[in-house]
Amino acid sequence: RYLDDDGAPLLRPSRLVVTRGGAGGSAGSGAGGGMRLEGEHAFSLMTPLARLSLGLAPFWGEGPGAIALTHAGWPLTGFRRAMVKVLAGRTGPGLGAHGLTSWRGDGFEIDHDGPVMIDGEMLPAAAGRLSVTPTPPLAFLR
Repeated sequence: RYLDDDGAPLLRPSRLVVTRGGAGGSAGSGAGGGMRLEGEHAFSLMTPLARLSLGLAPFWGEGPGAIALTHAGWPLTGFRRAMVKVLAGRTGPGLGAHGLTSWRGDGFEIDHDGPVMIDGEMLPAAAGRLSVTPTPPLAFLR
C-alpha cells in the first residue's frame, strides 16, 4: 500500500547476492565460510553492534564473526508477526518461518541492484558491489 517516490510499492523485491568472506580474504573464507545468498530479497540489515537503536536485536546469527547479517527473503511472509517478535526480543531461528535468516561473519561481499542505506542515509549509487568489513581497532592517545 505504501508507495516510493517512483510510484512503485515501497516494499518490493530487488536482486541480491551475498557471500561471506573474511577480513582480507575472499568471499566464502573466514569465520563460517561457505555462506551464499542469491535471489530476490525485501531487505537486509548488517551491523557490528549487538543491538540497534531502541534495543532491537534482530541478529541471532549462525557462526562466529564481527558482522551480523539478517536477511528478509522475498516474498515476505508474516512480516508484521516477525516484527512484533523482534520488538518483543523473541528472535532466533524460529523467525525462518517468516522468511528471516541471520548469519555472522568477518565480512560480506554484496552484489545488489537496489537502494542502500547506511545509518539512515541513502547512498547515491543505487547498484553495484559492496564489501562490508569491520574497522580495525581504534587506538586512543592521551
